[in-house]
Amino acid sequence: MPTSIRETHLALQRVLPPGMQTADGKAGIGISFAPDMEGYQIIQSMAPQGAAAACGQILAGDIIVSVDGKQVRSLAIKDVVDLIKGVPNSTVTMIMGRRVSVEEIHAAAVQATVQAQPVQQRSISPPPAPQPAPAPRPPPAAPPPPPVQQQH
Repeated sequence: MPTSIRETHLALQRVLPPGMQTADGKAGIGISFAPDMEGYQIIQSMAPQGAAAACGQILAGDIIVSVDGKQVRSLAIKDVVDLIKGVPNSTVTMIMGRRVSVEEIHAAAVQATVQAQPVQQRSISPPPAPQPAPAPRPPPAAPPPPPVQQQH
C-alpha cells in the first residue's frame, strides 16, 4: 500500500525535569529515537514529563524530519541529539512526519467533501430606482393689503 508523510510544524520548549541535571547543562524535549532502514529518525518513546509528550501531537513511530530548519534524515543519532538539545527553556522548532496511506488521505478528502456545507442560491434583484422628491410647495400667498381709509 503506497504511503505518504504528513508533516506537522512544532515549536517546543527545551526543559529539564525538576531536580534533574545534565553533564552539559543542556535540556531536551523528552524523546528517544532511532534510525530506520531508510535513514529516517523514528520516535521510539517519550518521557511523560517532557515537552514532546506534553504537546500531544507526537506519537511513537513519528518521523523527525528537521530540527531548527536542518534536515536530519541519515544523520548520526549524536548529531540529531546535538540539534535538539539546547539551553533550558529555549525553543526548538521541528518538523515531524507521520506515515499515512494514500487510502487514508483519500478517505480524509472524501470525508471533508461530504462534511462540506451545501451552497445556497438565491436571486438578488436590483434595488428599486429612487423616487423623485416631490416638488416644493410654493409659500402661501400674502394677505391682501387692508383697504385704504379716507379721512373726511
